[in-house]
Formats: sequence, C-alpha cells, structure tokens
Amino acid sequence: MHPLHHDQPSHTNDGLSLHERNDSGIGRRITRFGAILTLSGIFCKILLLIYTVFAIEILGKERFGRIEYFIEMGVIFSVLLDFGLEQTVTREMARRREQLRHFLHPLAVYRLAVSFVGGILIALLLFLTAKPGHTWPLILCTTLYFFVILNMMLIRAMARSLELLSYEGLANALDKIVHIGPAMLVLLYYPRLSPLVLCYTAGAVVSLMIYWYIILRRCGWQRRTYTIREWIDWQKLAIPIGLSAACILLLHREDTAMVNWIRGDEETGLYRGPYRFLEGLFLFPQMLAISAYPIFSKLFHEKRPFTNTAATLMRGLMMLSLPIAVGGTCVANPMMMALAPELGKAGGMVFTILLWSLPFIYANFLLGTILNATDRQNLNVRASFCGLLSNAILNVPGIYFWGAYGASVMTVLSQGLYGVMMMVYMRDFSLFAESRRYLAIVLASSVMAVALLAIPVHWIVAIPFGAMVYFAVLVLFRGVSREDYQNIRRMASKKNAG
Repeated sequence: MHPLHHDQPSHTNDGLSLHERNDSGIGRRITRFGAILTLSGIFCKILLLIYTVFAIEILGKERFGRIEYFIEMGVIFSVLLDFGLEQTVTREMARRREQLRHFLHPLAVYRLAVSFVGGILIALLLFLTAKPGHTWPLILCTTLYFFVILNMMLIRAMARSLELLSYEGLANALDKIVHIGPAMLVLLYYPRLSPLVLCYTAGAVVSLMIYWYIILRRCGWQRRTYTIREWIDWQKLAIPIGLSAACILLLHREDTAMVNWIRGDEETGLYRGPYRFLEGLFLFPQMLAISAYPIFSKLFHEKRPFTNTAATLMRGLMMLSLPIAVGGTCVANPMMMALAPELGKAGGMVFTILLWSLPFIYANFLLGTILNATDRQNLNVRASFCGLLSNAILNVPGIYFWGAYGASVMTVLSQGLYGVMMMVYMRDFSLFAESRRYLAIVLASSVMAVALLAIPVHWIVAIPFGAMVYFAVLVLFRGVSREDYQNIRRMASKKNAG
C-alpha cells in the first residue's frame, strides 16, 4: 500500500474525516509560512526591481548583462558544489530534528572545505572564459560572493528543517536592505561592477550571520570527532537530489551563460532585464515550495496523508499563473517600455515570450517539492535532466540565430517538458482531477484577455482592471467552490496545526 494513503479514515464528531482535518492543518502551516516568506519576498522583489531599473538605465545593456552573468555564475557554482546537500539536510533533519546538533559540526566543516575548493574552480573558469571587460577584480569579487552563499545555503537548510521560516523572512529582508541600499549609492556615485558585486556579498553575509545565530541559539555547538566517511555518506545520500537540483538550476540559469558565450554581454542584458521582472513573479510558488518541503517530508516519513492539500495548492497556483501569463501578454510591451526603455521594444517581446513559461514554472515548483519530499527524487532527476538536455540542445541554434528571443522560447518549451514528465510520474496524486475548475480558470482568463483588448487603458490601470474581470468571471463560472472558501479561511487561521 502506498504510504500516502490509508484504507478507511476515521471520522470526528463534526463529520470531517481525520485526514481532512489533518490536510486542513497542513494547509494552515504551509500557507502561514508561505505568507510570511511571500510578504518578505514582495518587499525584497520591490527593492530588487527598483535596483534593476536603475542598473539598466545607468550601466546600459552591455555592462548590466556583464554583472548579471557574473552573479549567475556565482549562483550556478554554489548549487553545483552543494549538489543537493541543502535539500537533503532539510528533509532528513525535518524527520530527525533531535539529531541536528550532532551533525552541525561535521557538516559545517565539510561545507567550508568544499567552499575553498569551489572558489579556486570558479575563479579559474571565469578566467578561462573571460571576455573583454571581465577583469580580475570582478572575478575575485564573484568568487567571494560564491563562497558566502554556498556556506549560507547549508545553515539555511537547518533553519528550514526546524520550520524557522519567519526568521528566513527576516533574513531575506535584511539581506536585500544591506544589498540594495549600498548598491544604489554605488550606481549613482561610482558605477563600477566590482563594488556592485560586493554589495550582493554584503547582503548574503547578513543572512549567513542570522542563520548561524538562530541555529546556535536553538541547538548550541557540539564539537565531536568524525571521519571523512561521514562527509561522503551525506553527499552520497544527496546524489539523487543533487542531480535534480543541478538540472533544475541549469534549466533556469544556463540560458544566461549560453547567451553570454554565444552572443556577448549586450544580448545577455537584453535577456536578463526582462527575466529579472519574470523572477519577481516566481515569488509565491517558490515560497510555497520552501514552506511545504519540510512539512511534506515529515508527514511522508510519518505515513500521514497530504494529497488533498497538494491538489488544492496546485489548483491555486494555476488560478494565479494562467491569468498572469494571459493578461501580462496584453501589457508587457508598454510596461517594459516604461520601466526599462534602454531595452527598447525587444525587451517587451522577450518578456511577453517568457510569461508563457509561468504556468509550467508554478506547477514545477510544487511537483518537484512533492517528488523530493516523498523519496521519488530519482524521478525528479529523470524529468529535470530531460528538460535540461532539451533546453541546452535547442538553445544553441535558438540563441545563435535569434539571441534573447530564441532563449526565451526555449525556456517555455523546456519548462513545459519538465512539468509534463513530472505530472506523469505523479498520476497517483490526482492533482488535476477537478477538470471543471480548471476549465473555469481558462474561460475566465480568456474573457479577461478580450476585455483588456477591447478596452485599451494605461498598463498601470489595465493590471487591476484585468484582475477584477478575471476573478468576477472565475466566481461566475464556479472556478472557486464553497469548499475552497472554507479551506482558505481555515488556512488563514493563526492557530497552529496539531
């Protein structure tokens, strides 16, 4: 029997099954943590978008593309060197929290050793692939940024395993304040790329310090003897998740490196500018996945069900992502012309194409989380590798002939392939069972698009206008049920799940 299911659920006096009550409690925890991280994330994304608008205007496409390439290389290397250990530690420590103190010392030392080796490797790669303007100060500053975020990832995983997600919200906010504040001053008074990378690093240092403080306060520091074998065992355990994490990371970020290598810094700026705006729309599913992962992992380990919650969350993600893609298509060009005129009309076209990857990306965050939480990470590896391979192969002609346009189209196709494969692997969850609700979402999005095209208004007005039309039609077509309203009310409750 599958551990997520039981034969006959017990019922309580109020008529609800214990599974339904458990799902409701799970939903409250995930939604509450997701709300905390989302509010923090909205604040961070607003600061980052303000910085992005100024950076594109002051630095220009070429220099903006250059710094985006270096920051992306730092992120890529951090995930490749972590190789799944962050998610593995989150999952395993969520299941055995009492052992966290025992493993803190050897894991921290292991991560420090990997950071030094990785720092040498990334500096060497950036030097060997350097283009004009890729200076040693910029390479060294990027190496330092990589070193800090790689160490931050491990200690953040431990905080997540304890469900200390409110502290993560605080860390994210302070990270961006310390990053963006000095970065804006650098842009205005000393617009050089190396100091800007140091601003990114300063924000990451703040996050690192916060996570260490809360972990040491909760668990203390226990020095003990250990062997290299213990490091190897942890990394071997992380291999399946590491493979999928590497594939997912490259699926999202290899485009930037490939555009830079094939077409140069300027075309990278044209691609990364709109992509920065797109990343702001990842916020909710990303925070939801972060909140759900330790909870789903613990429940699966305890053989407690959460399929109803997963289906409700998936429907909610589609309810948000599809209208954003449809409505965004109607306002993308004027919005990008107003916010990033340096990119021209091409920036609006790139953003329009990228928007159609959103429904797949929203679904993929949740699908990948469930696969990893339920020990199906090998299936996640297969799906993510196919998505990555298709993206890499198609990107070569796509970027060579069409530049940023080609990279954008390939992002949609590869994210779609990745999502479809995961849906096939998770047929037993029946996440898309209520077809009538999904049909209502499609119809409401279509009516919204017709309204936006028939009544031309300024893009700032079009966004709330389109949202009102969409939700009115969604309710009319019964895309949101009475049960959904009750679930939302229960999930919004401040009471902790038992």
